[in-house]
Amino acid sequence: MSISYTASTRFAEEESENFVLHPMRVMSLPRIHPAAPMRAYSVHLGTLDENFHGLIEIPDELAARIASGDVVLVNGWRLDDEFILADFFGEIRDVAPWHQVRIGSIPKGVNCEVGECAARQILQLIDEEIANPVVAQAVHAQLARSDFYAGFFAAPASSMAHHDFPGGLALHSLEVALIVARMPRSSFTNAIGRDIALAAALLHDIGKVEYVLSGYCCHGTGHETRTIALLGPILHWLRENEDSSVAELLLYLLSQDGKAAHASCPEAIAVRFADRMSATANASQQAFASAPRHFKYAKRKLGGPLADKTYYRALELHQHAAE
Repeated sequence: MSISYTASTRFAEEESENFVLHPMRVMSLPRIHPAAPMRAYSVHLGTLDENFHGLIEIPDELAARIASGDVVLVNGWRLDDEFILADFFGEIRDVAPWHQVRIGSIPKGVNCEVGECAARQILQLIDEEIANPVVAQAVHAQLARSDFYAGFFAAPASSMAHHDFPGGLALHSLEVALIVARMPRSSFTNAIGRDIALAAALLHDIGKVEYVLSGYCCHGTGHETRTIALLGPILHWLRENEDSSVAELLLYLLSQDGKAAHASCPEAIAVRFADRMSATANASQQAFASAPRHFKYAKRKLGGPLADKTYYRALELHQHAAE
């Protein structure tokens, strides 16, 4: 499932700490640089770690089909600060297929601070916790889509209920996945079931990208339905590259059936519990944020049919001294 590409002979002969070899996101359409000493394109490229203003060699036939938002396979060199035309020189070898794109190709600085921090932690969680490479890549491909990532990592999770701030959607999704990851492995049906539960935790609210950005005016279509609609390409790709039961379980976990109280597999219960835990914990924290320390309950306005909700907490008479 990994992207593989080889450095050109010119670059490979002189590898150093300034050598760069990885996928990057195209942030602006390539254009011929009039001041360059050779035929090269000026391109703004980005990753989650850093952004580059590149002076890039691109075959003409490839340059004609590169679009802003594409992830391209690049190798080259960081340039000294004295070089005013660009801070990176290299060559684009190819455009990465959508199903090989990873979260690391999300450009640095495009999203809000909360969303960018969540993106880094989601990248780490996928690499460390999701053992099946096909399932892991499915999550990468969905969250790093060029028409999707900016909304997902910048949108709030709700208008008032919980995580109602820029980047809240990504942070809530991360929290749900972290709660699932901390559950005993024996709680899951098997190893692939745990991987799918983690994937479902990260993807369970992706329908809110459209739902939130529309101002919650989606003609009665809830974010759960929109989540399923967005999963079509990923489910098809999973069926082609893994047992069909993997795609079916992911679909079940994200469906209304999987979220119901009568869900018939432990993975569904795990995701449902983690979702409620993350949402309620954040809402409770916000409710008590401005309350005096001696308050045992606090009310918070949520809007809609649940105009107010009361949150409760216990207080200690004999608090432990800080170590």
